[in-house]
Amino acid sequence: MELGRADSALARLDAALDLAEHTGIDLDEVLLGRAEFHYRQGRYATAWDEADRSLALALTSNLLNLPRLHGLLAAIHLAAGDVEQCMEECEQALRQARRSGQRLDYARALMTLGHAVKGTEREESRRHWGQAHALFTVIGAPERSTSAALLSQAPEAL
Repeated sequence: MELGRADSALARLDAALDLAEHTGIDLDEVLLGRAEFHYRQGRYATAWDEADRSLALALTSNLLNLPRLHGLLAAIHLAAGDVEQCMEECEQALRQARRSGQRLDYARALMTLGHAVKGTEREESRRHWGQAHALFTVIGAPERSTSAALLSQAPEAL
């Protein structure tokens, strides 16, 4: 994302946060959006803080956000090099997504789990990516091109 566009997006997220904090409406959603933004900008500590705040709110007000939040926390931990915590968050995301029927979040958690184990368990990685790819294909998610590309690589190239 270009710097000017990123700054503009952050300004809008800041305005949304201010409004949500004053009204109490959709605060967990705004925090989740901010966490995703900071994650994509490589600001993992800030992303984790925002996601953790959102998770605390979602536990009491918006259970449908739990798979997405745990998936985001998993990705943050993986980016920070904490594979064990990433895998724990992936398991939480998978459980919550299965419970609520959110196939997209389930598939995304499988992708992250595949990345988490690829250094030591290549075949398990491919299995997770294959399951994710099947779901992405069935639901028509654009991520299916990423999973297809991963699966087309030779196992030793991973």
